[in-house]
Amino acid sequence: MRYLIGLSTALLLVENKKVTKLEGGCFYGITFDQNYIYAFSRSGGAKVHIYDKNINKVCVKKVQASHLHQSLYDPVTDRVYITNTGSNQLTSYNTEFQDKKDYRWANSSKDVNHLNSIFRYGNHLYVYEHDLKGQNKQRGNGGVRRLTKDFKSDKVWRIADQGHNIWIENNFIYVCDSFNRKLVRRPLNDKYEFPCETLLSTEKYGQFGVRGLAIGNDKLLVGLSKWLQRDKRQSKHTGYILYYDRDYNLIDDLFLNEGQVFEIRLLDEIDHAHNGIIFNG
Repeated sequence: MRYLIGLSTALLLVENKKVTKLEGGCFYGITFDQNYIYAFSRSGGAKVHIYDKNINKVCVKKVQASHLHQSLYDPVTDRVYITNTGSNQLTSYNTEFQDKKDYRWANSSKDVNHLNSIFRYGNHLYVYEHDLKGQNKQRGNGGVRRLTKDFKSDKVWRIADQGHNIWIENNFIYVCDSFNRKLVRRPLNDKYEFPCETLLSTEKYGQFGVRGLAIGNDKLLVGLSKWLQRDKRQSKHTGYILYYDRDYNLIDDLFLNEGQVFEIRLLDEIDHAHNGIIFNG
């Protein structure tokens, strides 16, 4: 198994539990197409670090995004989408990181919804927000929003508190309920409120938030980080990558002493929580 981890202090490559530090920095989002990896950092301003098939760094480019979070290369549109959290919008570029486009469905340009994750399912892009109602990131209003082709709000589903990551499969929405240390799901039905089913809980590890999700054919990878206030997250501290089977049984873990886990992306098999591309480096 080969995968990347974006941390508050580094970008890591993991190959069968051997960890290689590719570079230091605060990495929030990782995505890729068939040829290049795009790793997004906040260190010294928003940037994309581009890696080739051999995991060699090609270049670093500046991007215009405020407090960026998760990113997604979308094969349907051939564009890279960035959750531009600080500006309360999505921002996209072509793969040359030109032709910038912004999309906002809310009335405010301030970080009131805390948009942080993005996923494509069928004909729609879906985003996760800490506060669907735009009341300045209030707990209790977190959930998933579906966007139309012209980036208008289409439908919303309440799920998780201070959640991250979206995976949709067989008409179920899966989200890391970060604050409550769970992976949860609910049906993709017509109801805004619907009871969530807890699939796994990480409470045995103590005060660690769940963030970062990769879905292989027979394993789930879940990131675990010490729960800290935002101004203390870009520091070196204990974290884990937890390995589960597809029945949500814990089978292994990888201890990290590097920083907060923000992103996990499988490289050598389809990551069902990403974009369907295998990065054959």
